[in-house]
Amino acid sequence: MCLATMCTGLMAGVVLAYAIAVMPGLEQAGDQSFVDAFQRIDHALDRRLWFWMAIFLGGMGFVLLSLAFTAKSSIKSPRTWLVIAAVLYAATIAVTGLGIDPLENAFGDAADSSAAVDPSMVRAALDEDRWVLLNNLRLATTTAAFASMAWSLVVFGRSHEPDPSGGAMPTPQTPAASKGDVAGRS
Repeated sequence: MCLATMCTGLMAGVVLAYAIAVMPGLEQAGDQSFVDAFQRIDHALDRRLWFWMAIFLGGMGFVLLSLAFTAKSSIKSPRTWLVIAAVLYAATIAVTGLGIDPLENAFGDAADSSAAVDPSMVRAALDEDRWVLLNNLRLATTTAAFASMAWSLVVFGRSHEPDPSGGAMPTPQTPAASKGDVAGRS
């Protein structure tokens, strides 16, 4: 569950960075600057595709492993939160694969074509407003998936606390110091 929480949190952070910094910053740029910067960001991600995919797809893999772990044990309490996280993260993958990726592919195709002569046409191929809308949707799903994973850890931890009714060994108590004792003396 910890790795699933970490991966969903990292993805939520990447998506948040695009939502609050990258795209608002690029929005202010001229067409040529926008095209150059977006291409460079895309190429940087492509060069580290193994890392990006390990986090992106690893998030879902680790969520599913967490579900499998709880399904084969008596641990039932975090399952609901794990299912919620899996559904939300699946929605993130769907929005990325069915919405964001096609827009970025159209942008890349336009940048590689004769339209590249006119940066405004290349920029228009991305459909910036739609990309931002889809990224905001992705932000909501990844953040909610991360919150669900984090809460599943809390629930899991609570399900392993000692029984307060006396069923478990009591925690050791430090004896109170007598009036004559000085701190540090035995």
